[in-house]
Amino acid sequence: MPTPRSGSYRKNWTTRLPLYITLDLKQAGNTVTGLFDQTTFWSMAQIRQGSLRGTNLQLEVTAENRLYAVIAGLQSNRFTGTYRMVEGEEHGAVEGRRVNLLPPETATTWLAPLWEYRRTNGAGVLYSFDPGLTNAALKRTEEPVCRVWREPVK
Repeated sequence: MPTPRSGSYRKNWTTRLPLYITLDLKQAGNTVTGLFDQTTFWSMAQIRQGSLRGTNLQLEVTAENRLYAVIAGLQSNRFTGTYRMVEGEEHGAVEGRRVNLLPPETATTWLAPLWEYRRTNGAGVLYSFDPGLTNAALKRTEEPVCRVWREPVK
């Protein structure tokens, strides 16, 4: 059985179809987008649509001019479900697990994500450790700018 490959993105899932595939998935609200591992044969496959509602993950995938539907349930850092070719006989089980690709040093409680908030009127930016500032005049970036020390000097 092949060994799982690691990818290079924030949220990676290693799936077990007939073989291992790494997906780089990104969620914004209920929408899921992503890429297949760009260093393998699967780089030609594309996620056309994706959604996550509660624990139900649905992906519409194209590969070699074929359309596939993937339906899976998420539980903790795992998903299980099925895939099927939309116009064909091919189908099977799919399962995956979350792969943490961040370096171990980012797991420390001393480092925190730094978020950038842009003023909606274009009058500047604000940086904060708080990912949930609720101010209608600010729009947060989707991903943190970087990680910084929480308390660099005591």
